[in-house]
Amino acid sequence: GTSPVVVNNLNVPRPAEGQPTLLTLDEVTTLFHEFGHALHGLFATVTYPHFAGTNVFRDFVEFPSQVNEMWILWPEVLASYARHIDTDEPLPAEVTEKLHASSAFNQGFATSEYLAAAWIDQAWHSLGAEEAAAVTDVAGFEASALADIGLDNPLVPTRYSST
Repeated sequence: GTSPVVVNNLNVPRPAEGQPTLLTLDEVTTLFHEFGHALHGLFATVTYPHFAGTNVFRDFVEFPSQVNEMWILWPEVLASYARHIDTDEPLPAEVTEKLHASSAFNQGFATSEYLAAAWIDQAWHSLGAEEAAAVTDVAGFEASALADIGLDNPLVPTRYSST
């Protein structure tokens, strides 16, 4: 019977004195994402509090926030917030089309860096405890694992490395 308290804080640069706070597309994306988490917390009705809001498995905690992100460029939603600061005109359709077109930019790089990190993780998990303990050259282990699948490209480093 206790209502949740949810707070979203968005750190954006303070505008010049007397100027409005304007958000970049990245900041709007973060706002929508975090508000998805807020909605998750606000709408959680559970028997056991440890299953409420963001106290759930990671895949599930990200679902509402990523769905909320998906709506950023929907025409109905975009028209309600993406308006010219002085004229109140909606964002022109050609700009919206360019934003949609740019959403795939650099996806090859992003996919490769993520896959490389995931493959390194799999390489570690394929070792037995004694084999893993015997690895003394972590960078060499990573390089070898990446070379095995052709992802040893210095221009596309892994997103994460071994600890």
